[in-house]
Amino acid sequence: YFIGGNMHDLPSELKYTLCEDQHQKATVNTAKFSSSGTYIVSGGSDKVLRLWNTEDGTLVKAYKGHTHEIIDAAFNNANDQLASCGGEKGINIWDIAGSDIPVRRLRGHQDKVSCIAHSQNDEVLCSGSHDATLKIWDLRASKSTEAMQTLTAAKDSVTGVYVCDTLIVACSIDGNVRVYDIRTGTLTTDCIGVALSSACLSSSGMLLAASLDSSIRLLDHASGELLNTFKGHKHRAHLIRSRFTPDEAHVYSGSEDSAVIFWDVVSGRVAHSLRHSNAACVVPCVDYHPTARCVVSCGTDGTVKVFT
Repeated sequence: YFIGGNMHDLPSELKYTLCEDQHQKATVNTAKFSSSGTYIVSGGSDKVLRLWNTEDGTLVKAYKGHTHEIIDAAFNNANDQLASCGGEKGINIWDIAGSDIPVRRLRGHQDKVSCIAHSQNDEVLCSGSHDATLKIWDLRASKSTEAMQTLTAAKDSVTGVYVCDTLIVACSIDGNVRVYDIRTGTLTTDCIGVALSSACLSSSGMLLAASLDSSIRLLDHASGELLNTFKGHKHRAHLIRSRFTPDEAHVYSGSEDSAVIFWDVVSGRVAHSLRHSNAACVVPCVDYHPTARCVVSCGTDGTVKVFT
């Protein structure tokens, strides 16, 4: 299913650092590229969502509609809207070219919202919450503020969500990865047995699950077979996101010891690592540029860094 990668294909040099003044050393929980790679969005404990130009690192806009900590943010695939969530039990939708006031506020969760993801056609937004629910929102219904569906299979906080075609992948502190097929109405559950912080699917149907025992597991979604386990980072207490590189030759993740780690997906060995900071900090989110050799990472040191 996979072809191993070359470490020389991975980012190695710091290009620039963002947020040193703007975030004033507040924790940055999320930093992601737009699907075009043109922009980066960041957000954290200072409640401000920031849009950056990827090419030169300049601040494009700051959105100040949050009243609590921002935990996650995501561009839609058309690159004209942002969604963000956090401590106020809801999701804000922003027009990138519009004002710094949300165009919609989606409410209904009973606790903080920890993760969001758009469907590939941008018609649906999924959100996971500490209230142990996964909600599905219809973005076409512009005046609706209520979820069109609430999924309640999780027994604890839903910490990660990923959408791939008709599949919604969600993971939970209860130690399970649940894959909902919206087309067929079926649910498949993989029991990892350890609290989870993120999960996603590869194009060939391989399931990646990051857990709070400092392990990332690769499973065959169809059979449930464990194919590989990636270790070498520190992940015991925080929500840390793990993903495949765009060519799916490597898996990458942040760490609780300031590191960004890349593993060869076939051998399972550490292929490369970066230091987000020389100081002790947690790196909760790393995102790979969709088309270039470039990653963005963020940390509890209040910085967002871009490596090429």
